[in-house]
Amino acid sequence: MKPLFAILLLAVISLVSAESEPVQHIVQGENLQYPLYNEKAIGFKRQIVEGSMESQFYYLCEKSKNKKNCGAWVDEMKPLIAILLLAVISLVSAESEIVESKFIGDDYKYSVWSDEAVGFKFEPREGGSDQFYYFCEKTKKKNCGSWVDEKGNKIKSASLKVTLKGGEAVFSKLQKKDTGRYYLIAEDLNKDLGVTRLIIQDPPPPPPKY
Repeated sequence: MKPLFAILLLAVISLVSAESEPVQHIVQGENLQYPLYNEKAIGFKRQIVEGSMESQFYYLCEKSKNKKNCGAWVDEMKPLIAILLLAVISLVSAESEIVESKFIGDDYKYSVWSDEAVGFKFEPREGGSDQFYYFCEKTKKKNCGSWVDEKGNKIKSASLKVTLKGGEAVFSKLQKKDTGRYYLIAEDLNKDLGVTRLIIQDPPPPPPKY
């Protein structure tokens, strides 16, 4: 009897649902009058496509003055999706960025792990334009071996010395102005080979003399 009971139960549920949901057929271009029988009603929710999970909302300005964009159909899911998307992007960025702290005057060894790597892009924390450094051993770009701007012109104020030794690039005698993000770059700048954020700090105070 159980299968038969289940079939009868589903039939009753379907019948009740069909009776509780008014269905009106409207010809395109006609108006529809929807009774607001409940004084607490402030608007409508509609599903554009039957079975769709996305809904649109319309708030009556006369009933709900505090709703943003009242008097227009809005999608309340978009702000939530945008927040979630930004959170995911921030999380991925935070996980993929290496942060290293060094003292003024220290050297730093940057792993050049990819055969496609031809140099670095530097984003100074102090602001200003991006700087580029190309390994002469990896590319024949103009002014390789020096820090240059996007057009390949040498940057006179750049003083950070970079030496490629096997699979590592050595940054020598770091200064405060060298603080920022260093991207390992390929010939195709759109390729992501990794990024390291260097923080250059003042040297620690000397130990006390006894």
